[in-house]
Amino acid sequence: MARPERNNIDYFPHSVSHGKKMHYLRETFGNDGYAVWFMILEELGRADYHYLNLSDDVTLMYLSSQFKVTENLLQEIIKALVKMGDFDGELWDENLILFNQKFVDSIE
Repeated sequence: MARPERNNIDYFPHSVSHGKKMHYLRETFGNDGYAVWFMILEELGRADYHYLNLSDDVTLMYLSSQFKVTENLLQEIIKALVKMGDFDGELWDENLILFNQKFVDSIE
């Protein structure tokens, strides 16, 4: 009997050097920016097919409570990450879906 196919992961690589994105997130949002970025990556890793659909208010409420930030702050951090190209802008703008191809490539 074959093992069932998984569409999520248990871990992902975490770089120890950071660039402009992390500098901006920490300068603008403090440690919340840093923490939210990596907690979103963790959620993407756990999610089937590695995307998050935030069009449901309950999901946004859940994530903000998990990340210990307000819904408004979470949305502001996400908007900054979309603007920096870390999430697919079209998917976010049209469907409130978070997807990061670079993350998916890094875990393949």
